[in-house]
Amino acid sequence: RYREVITAYWETLLSDASEQTRRIVMADLRRTPAATVRFTLQALSVFDPVAALRGYVGRVTAATSPINNDTYSLHKLVPGLQVVPFAAVSHWIHLDAPAQFNALLDKFVAPGGAA
Repeated sequence: RYREVITAYWETLLSDASEQTRRIVMADLRRTPAATVRFTLQALSVFDPVAALRGYVGRVTAATSPINNDTYSLHKLVPGLQVVPFAAVSHWIHLDAPAQFNALLDKFVAPGGAA
């Protein structure tokens, strides 16, 4: 039931996605070997991003979508994390709102910049 389960999960991540984003993401999912998807999800389930950020002293900004606003969202786990919310986008913000996302990224990586 891999295809059925993973497609349903991806569909939740695609809520508010544009049709173009949906086509790109689902085509990529179909081309990605099941073992790769399973391994990636398993690795994500044991990775602790809060611990990874503890010793980091650089700037951090979280671009968030409406789907990314639950108890375990990084911006709720890391006090003081700068958050830039995007509306009407899916998990794939950079595909749904490329101009706005790229503007945020350009500002973030500019010397002395902050998002």
